[in-house]
Amino acid sequence: MVTHGIHGLVVRERDGVETVTVYSGKLDGDTIRGETEFEFGNEVRKREWIATREDVARALDAGAVAAVAGTRFLLSEESRAHPEYRARLLTAKRTLLTELFGASWPARHRVIANAATEHWLGDDPRGPRLNRALNKLLAPGARYVPASLQGRMARAQTPGSRLLTPLGPTDDGPTNLLDAGALYAGETVARIDAVRPAGELVRALTP
Repeated sequence: MVTHGIHGLVVRERDGVETVTVYSGKLDGDTIRGETEFEFGNEVRKREWIATREDVARALDAGAVAAVAGTRFLLSEESRAHPEYRARLLTAKRTLLTELFGASWPARHRVIANAATEHWLGDDPRGPRLNRALNKLLAPGARYVPASLQGRMARAQTPGSRLLTPLGPTDDGPTNLLDAGALYAGETVARIDAVRPAGELVRALTP
């Protein structure tokens, strides 16, 4: 994130518009007081999100106080993403907006294709209706599931599993998630062709 003095932000995608809630006040319990909200409109949307210094400058000129470059930093040398995951990102040309990897987390997420998406995503990129219903059913109890059980569930996943957790492949995690887990990526992935140090990326993105 390239920032102009903020304390935190939340990014949401609503009806094709990226909405960012910026928190600039003081922490009061679990709430940060003094938040403001703004939207990236269609002009930034057409730039396919943040991957270059020019994208950051365009967002700031449009009224943003920060620019989120998650996919660009996912492809940094310091990223804990599995090496094969990063290799697939570097060759990806398109992404999918789905709800497939939503067991206990029924929210839309953007990924690149793998064996699980090939298995489950047909006419509806969100995923089968039954899968999505099960994801929502599990959501209320998700916070009570021990981390050890979550890990076992992730290791047991296959591309054909009805329940697919939101966990992605990390450099120290189970390799089955490369084809049975979520390979998160923003639309900028098609414009990124190299893994670079994070410090170098910060300098390259700063207007």
